[in-house]
Formats: sequence, structure tokens, C-alpha cells
Amino acid sequence: MVSESHQYIPGDKKTPLEFIREIETQWPVETVTARGLQVWPHLRIYIGSADDYFSQISGKKSLLIRTFFSSVFYGFGSLFRKYNYIIYSDTKERRKIDGLYVDKSIDYLMTIVHKPLDIEIPLSKHFARKNIPTKHIVSKVFFYFIETVYAKLFLCRLKIKEKHVLDDICAHYNLDFNYKALVKRFIAQYVVTRFFIRFNRPMAAFIECYYTNIGRIAAFKKKGIKVVEIQHGVISNKHLAYNIFKTFDESYFPDYLFTFGESERKIAEHEHFYIRSDQIIPVGSFYIDYINSHPVKHSFVDEFREKYKYLVCVSGQNHYSESDLIIFLNSVARLNEEILFIFVPRDESFKERTYELSERILVNYEVNCYEMISVCDYHTTVFSTCALEAPSLGVPNILVNIKGLSKLHYEEVLNDSNTTLYVNSPEEYIEAIKTFKVKDKAVIRALNREVILPDYKVNIKNALKKISLR
Repeated sequence: MVSESHQYIPGDKKTPLEFIREIETQWPVETVTARGLQVWPHLRIYIGSADDYFSQISGKKSLLIRTFFSSVFYGFGSLFRKYNYIIYSDTKERRKIDGLYVDKSIDYLMTIVHKPLDIEIPLSKHFARKNIPTKHIVSKVFFYFIETVYAKLFLCRLKIKEKHVLDDICAHYNLDFNYKALVKRFIAQYVVTRFFIRFNRPMAAFIECYYTNIGRIAAFKKKGIKVVEIQHGVISNKHLAYNIFKTFDESYFPDYLFTFGESERKIAEHEHFYIRSDQIIPVGSFYIDYINSHPVKHSFVDEFREKYKYLVCVSGQNHYSESDLIIFLNSVARLNEEILFIFVPRDESFKERTYELSERILVNYEVNCYEMISVCDYHTTVFSTCALEAPSLGVPNILVNIKGLSKLHYEEVLNDSNTTLYVNSPEEYIEAIKTFKVKDKAVIRALNREVILPDYKVNIKNALKKISLR
């Protein structure tokens, strides 16, 4: 892994994308193979990402170790069936609807295709089977376990052809990067997935995040099985996973991308986007449609409105910018007593971090971010995906552009000042909140239509027909 002393490039200020562009235009990374598979498509996200990404990966590994025994056999009985569709998901997508925790990305899809299996990774822990609507589900931890065992037993002496290219890159940038372990993980993904699909022969696989499943994607595609990526977060021409500067075998990338809206098609017009624009199909968001058709009411909101002029939902992120955001919000709270910030952490790991918080910053764990946004006047974050979604709930964004991250991720997509403003200082924030000409919720939703398309249920059915899966 990249050591803590290296953020993007030692002594440099390049972004991850700039770093990867430099490598891919100067080194023949496409020639590096193991067992006949190009390994760079799998390695690039790890070597190109900043230290906080690696800390997140490390955190996920320790979480999986802690939850191994409670997760590895979750839904194990579901493995002993044959399925037409394999779907990869994670627990953070679940939201409570009518007493059940519904996966907002894939559960509706699972009701309209025949014989699907959900392979779910527990990013905290799996929900009790009685509390979810998903009928056929198995833990991804089981597959991680098999892949780990396979790598240790059978890949000890794995040969990497042209490995000197990787050695040269590490030496040039002084990187402490354990690429051998990652290559073994990639090959294990591929082999174990090939073995699994021998007994299923599914029609298609749906994956929420392509770049952490490249070995699995290759296994499906080399067997002629369609792979569809379901958008899980921001996609832009600044995101290194979605911009490729070398030509690789297409088997490492999805056949189609189901997106929130039309804006990703415009991004795909850039020369280096990872798939063509005609492979992108906008479908919208199941949960945004649900919130808009089922308005929520919370009594505490009325109480807050008696004391404060502005209610702001802040969506947190497990990211190094979080502490800077807290400092920023504290500064705003000191300067203006009319604003109440309701901070919704990404998960309960926020409790492990100690911050001094103004009395006008409340931390909420009870109401999810989407519901909270819908009852507030504004939404604030650095670059959480909620920035894409808030205007489709009728609520404008004021994004805190810490270290340029908000504009880096969103300037190309969220470029309508009627729905999104970017600020760099507490004074700018207060000025923005006082002068923002807030429009009716329906108007703001309409202005965000290109970012998130409404009518998800209709769109997803049409998308499946378009790619001959329904």
C-alpha cells in the first residue's frame, strides 16, 4: 500500500487523476499480466488514490475481520440454487421503508427480474433476514474467505510478466506499494467467480462499484455474460476510476452503466471515459422518488423552526476533510446565531472521533440523511453523493469547497447556481445563505432533472428491455 507519507505523489500537488494520467502515458502498464490477464486495471485505483482511500480500505479489512464469524455464513443456504442474475451490493444502501430495510439501489430491480441472487458486503453488519425484503441473499464475506484461501494456497509463486514496469513506477515515485498482494487478490477474484458461475450460468451480473470488482467482471465477461454497473456515487471527468489513458481489454469494464441522470452521458463524451456514451442508460433513483412521494414529518423540526431562521442538513463523510468541515461549521455558528446545522454522520464510526461542537451543531443518528435533507432549508457537504440528490428532493446545496474538493468533484455536474452554490469561507457561507433566492421545491427538482431522472420504476424496466434482459 502507499505509505502515509505519500498523499498523491511525494512532494507533488497532483491529483490522483493527474498522477494516473502521468503513469499511463509514460509507462507500458498494459503489458503487465498474470495468468494472461492485464493487472493494471485492478491496480490503478489503489496506486492512484490518496492516503485516505487506503485508510478506508484498511478500515474495511479490519471491519470484515471483526464481523467474519457473524457474516461468513449469512444466507449460506441461498448458495444452493441456480440464479439468472447475480447482483453485488453493500449494506450502506439500505434504508428503512415500511418497517423493512430496503436496498435503495437493487431491491426493486430484484423484484422485476427472474431468480436473482444478492451478494452483499456488510459495511457495518448484515441486517437480520426478517428485517429485509431481499429473499435470496448471501454474504460477500464468504467469497472473500474463499478468495483469500485460494490466494494463500495456490498463488504463492504467481508469476507477473513485465513486473519490472511496476517496480520502475514504484522506484520512480518512491512508493511503498505492495502490488503483489493486490495482483493475487485480483486473480483470486477471477478464479473463484469463474468457478461460481460454472454452476449458475447467469444471464447478467449487476455491480454497484466496478473498480473493486474487476476480477469478477472479467470472469463474467469472458464467459459471455453481460455486466451492468449501477451508479453508486459521483461520476466525473475528475474521478480516476472513470478515466482511462491506455487501451485495455474491454472484459475489465462493464457493458452498461445505469446512471442517476443524463449528465453522465455528457461526461462520457470526453476522450478518456471508461465506456462509450451509448452504453450509458439513465434510470434515476428509487429512493429519491420514494421520499418525494412519501413526505416525512418530524415534530422536532417545528421546534427548531421556532428558534432558528435556517435549518441546514450536513451530510458527513468518512474522509480527511471531515475535521476541516467541523471547524468551518463551528466558525459559521459563531458568526451567525440564526443557523442550525443538523449533522448526519455517514455511519456510527463518527462517535469514535472527538470534536468540539457548537451548540448550534446537532449530531443526528436517528433520521437518515435523505429524510433530514427533505425537511431542511439547505444541504451542506464537501463532496458527499447527497450533493447530487438534495436538489432532487427540492433542497438547494451550499457546498463547502475545502481544499477545492467540492469543485473538483461537482463543478462540471452541479453548475446551476439556482440549485448549488460553492463557498470557500464562513463569511461567504453566511452571505450565500442570506442571499440565496430559494425557489419552490418543485422548481428545484425540475432544475435537477438532468442530474437525477424521475420515474425510476418506469426507467429501470425500459433499461432492461433496451439491453434485452426483460
